[in-house]
Amino acid sequence: MSVQNFKFACIACILPGLLLQACTPNAEIDPVESQTTSGSPQTSIATIIGRAPEAAGGTRAVVILEPREPLDVPLPTEPVEMDQFGRDFIPRLIVVRAGQPVLFKNSEDELHTVHVQDGKGLSLFNVAMPIQGGEHDHTFDDAGDYAVSCNAHQEMHATIVVVESPYAVVADRDGTFTLSEMPPGSYDVTLRQGNQQHTQLVEILAGTNELQLDFPSTS
Repeated sequence: MSVQNFKFACIACILPGLLLQACTPNAEIDPVESQTTSGSPQTSIATIIGRAPEAAGGTRAVVILEPREPLDVPLPTEPVEMDQFGRDFIPRLIVVRAGQPVLFKNSEDELHTVHVQDGKGLSLFNVAMPIQGGEHDHTFDDAGDYAVSCNAHQEMHATIVVVESPYAVVADRDGTFTLSEMPPGSYDVTLRQGNQQHTQLVEILAGTNELQLDFPSTS
């Protein structure tokens, strides 16, 4: 088992206005669920079991691994879902691979909208979501951060992080995350959380790799 520990320095955030991230009306609702863009490459012989910082102020960490060598990893066939229930987006934060569809849903008996804006504040679309069954799908072709809101309810906000890499994940509230079916090799790992971000080279070996990702104290 390969164990690697990294302390990341803080730099300016590229997640402007990050707010945070389906479930059924009868389920216990967690407004943020771990999401991953991992596909299934031809060679699946490495797994990462990692830990990032715990959620701070409701903000979970995002971990992105970009392979140094190009990999032919097919896009996931299933869309990533973002539901509307309890006047909330569920999850409030998702990570999706560029070209992978996102399915927006409305599972409650209130009329909502899905208004998506890019990092410059430009509106991509703004659609009405009929009650209990409304759906709208959209494919994000460009990497970046997208703000999601509901025009009818000002308190409803979410964020979609679109990445080029086939390997990205939103860590759980306790900071744990898993990425599997990865070929070993050199990767640039980016840790993002709130107003902190850093990228560092890591070497992923065959088998199970443990990564401990953290930001150093600024004091």
